[in-house]
Amino acid sequence: MVIAGRHIELSESDSTRAAAATVRSYREHMADYAFMRALEVWYERVDIDAFVKEFPENEIRTRAVERIEKTRARTTVEHDFPKLAEHHGSLPKIKDNPPLIFHPSQEEAPGYETATRAQ
Repeated sequence: MVIAGRHIELSESDSTRAAAATVRSYREHMADYAFMRALEVWYERVDIDAFVKEFPENEIRTRAVERIEKTRARTTVEHDFPKLAEHHGSLPKIKDNPPLIFHPSQEEAPGYETATRAQ
């Protein structure tokens, strides 16, 4: 939290308070989770609006709300699709990003292309 605070140019005291609040919240949540069943913990969530209401200063709260709204307005298609796919003619094709994402060659996967086209 201190490093993140420095990155967004918070004062050292604000960064230290943020780190202390994070540790306190973690400790309190872990104490709550200790009395919950595993499935309840699994489905536990942090409500972003409740989180923002906890911010001590109105200016910080306003900046956070603006950033959240900007992120909510951005769609996956507009943001992620251009990074994941490229167009070859009218059809999109998944971009290769070796070693995890790639189109296998005939040598790497013999029969792959004919098997996928048959389905």
